[in-house]
Amino acid sequence: VHISTQPGLSRLDPSYYGTGHRGEEYASTVREGLPNRTYMYVGPEGTVEPELSVMGVIGEEMRRGPRYAYTAELKDLYDVNADPEQLVRMAQAYNLPFYKPTLPWWAVDSDMVAGSQGIGGGRAIPDMERWIKERGYPGYISDFGGGRAAALYGTTDVVPIDAEPITDWRRKFAVGGRV
Repeated sequence: VHISTQPGLSRLDPSYYGTGHRGEEYASTVREGLPNRTYMYVGPEGTVEPELSVMGVIGEEMRRGPRYAYTAELKDLYDVNADPEQLVRMAQAYNLPFYKPTLPWWAVDSDMVAGSQGIGGGRAIPDMERWIKERGYPGYISDFGGGRAAALYGTTDVVPIDAEPITDWRRKFAVGGRV
């Protein structure tokens, strides 16, 4: 399920990333030059519950304009939890802190022990995402909060769940519709 501020969509385009709701990862995505993406909530029927911020909820009311729900068939996504190609583990290993030797300071190249920054120069997630895309996956799926979410790198055909805007932000979505 994808939640949008736009009615009548037939396709989601990741070049619009951040135009609806900018989550915590938006700034790092832009800063680190990661691929744009479209997020979708994924889960068993009746369990898909979008975040309040995505639904435009402030307090107990939807105050940030109408929201529309879309569904899509997702396939060939990289499962981060299963990590079949060890891309997550490789990114974690690539970003381990430098080894701090016990040799005296004069026997060690100071650049080698300059700090705790990872060998890859950053966190594991940006490397993992780049490698997933480079391996040809259209996106990935991962645990997110109490459910699962998918990040999609390409355009995705969608079907509106309802033509009308969402009026009850407490309602949970099901695969292919509302419960």
